Amino acid sequence: MMFAWLPAIITAQSTPFTSLFDRYSGDTGFETTEILPNNTSFEWEKEMDSSHVKDMMKGIDKISILKYKSESDKDLREKLWKNMQKAASDEVYTELVNVSAEDMLVRIYMIKGLEGITREVALAMNDKDVIMLVIMTGNMDFSSMFSHENMKGLCEMGEYFMQHKGSCDHQEE
Repeated sequence: MMFAWLPAIITAQSTPFTSLFDRYSGDTGFETTEILPNNTSFEWEKEMDSSHVKDMMKGIDKISILKYKSESDKDLREKLWKNMQKAASDEVYTELVNVSAEDMLVRIYMIKGLEGITREVALAMNDKDVIMLVIMTGNMDFSSMFSHENMKGLCEMGEYFMQHKGSCDHQEE
C-alpha cells in the first residue's frame, strides 16, 4: 500500500533547480514568472481544434521562468551561473543538450520519473545580456507528446501564430 503513494511523493519533492528558482525569486534584479498551462487559455484555442495540444499539455503542471538581466553586477551573474551548474551536477539530472557558442551557453537537463515519465525539464541559458532558467515540471510523457496528431496540432498552432503575429484583438478607446 505504501508503494502506491511513492510516485506522488517523488513528484511533489523539490528539485535542485526548483530550489534554486525559489531561492532567487523576489530578489532585486530578478524577474520570475510561473505559468500553469492547465489553468491558462490561449488565443489560438478559439480559432483551431487544439484537443491534441491540450491533451499533450495536461502532463505539464507548471513552467517556472527565472531571469536575471543586469550588467551592473557581474559577480552575481557568475554566482548564479555557478549555482545553476552546481544544481545540474546533481545525480538526478541527465544532460540532454549542451551548446557553447560565442556569447551564449545553453544547457538542457531532465529528470526521469517512473515508467519513462519525465518529471522535469530545465533549460539554463547564459548569454552576454541575460541569464535565464526555465523549468517545466509535471508528469510528461514525451512519447505521446511527439505523436503524429500532436505534431500536426503544433504545426497548425505555429501557422496560426505566423498569420496573426503582431495583431491585437482589442481596440484602443
